[in-house]
Amino acid sequence: MIPDNCRKVRRALARRLSEEPPGFSTSPEWLSSHIAECPSCEQELREIGEVDRALWRSLAAVRERIAPPSEAAVRETVRRAFEPPPEVACLRRIRRTVRTLLWVTFFAFVLLAACALAAGLYRAITGRP
Repeated sequence: MIPDNCRKVRRALARRLSEEPPGFSTSPEWLSSHIAECPSCEQELREIGEVDRALWRSLAAVRERIAPPSEAAVRETVRRAFEPPPEVACLRRIRRTVRTLLWVTFFAFVLLAACALAAGLYRAITGRP
């Protein structure tokens, strides 16, 4: 079973190594003193450091092989990200057509109602059945 202070040290080591490049050390005094006294935590630090350095070397090799994106490529990606998809234009056309059709139908019913009202008024005024 791992003592609580060792757990605390290992969490701090993992956090420190995941946030800092290899070889960069800003460890607090309590961390350094515990590692100096505890062989288990010292071994843990050594193993984590080896893995961390191997990862940094691998990433450096990848960075050398893969060129960073050009400014034009970044601009094009951003432009395409904010460009509305073609479906949006299609939906706008359909919505515009449906809206126009609904307004035409509405005005047709209004015109029909006005004609019915006018016919009713005409019959009432002239006295025809």
